[in-house]
Amino acid sequence: MGKTFQYLICLIALIGLAEFVYTLFGNSNLRAIQKDLERANRSADSAIIEVKNAKTKIDSVRKDIKVMQNYVANVQKFVALNDAQKNANAATTARAIKANQAKIDSLRNEIRMDSLPPITERYLKKQP
Repeated sequence: MGKTFQYLICLIALIGLAEFVYTLFGNSNLRAIQKDLERANRSADSAIIEVKNAKTKIDSVRKDIKVMQNYVANVQKFVALNDAQKNANAATTARAIKANQAKIDSLRNEIRMDSLPPITERYLKKQP
């Protein structure tokens, strides 16, 4: 019984030693896994922050594009208005020129009737 008891004590000591080694190295593996998870968590947090910053920049660019679209639309309306005013002024000027030309022609005819000496006519260049 003495030898069996010694074997039993050795077996218990070996099991205890194996449990101690497993606990020691098992915990170090768990710590390494925990550190890896913490690093991954920090990386995910920084990625989330980068995504939020990118979203903020995109929103800012979208607002700037909207402002620019409104500005371009206003410029187009202003140009159309100026073009319409220019055409209206040109039509009014053309009517005034025709009326003045008709008046000049009638006055010229009246002068011819009075038989005055000939008058030399000079035409001015039309200015743009």
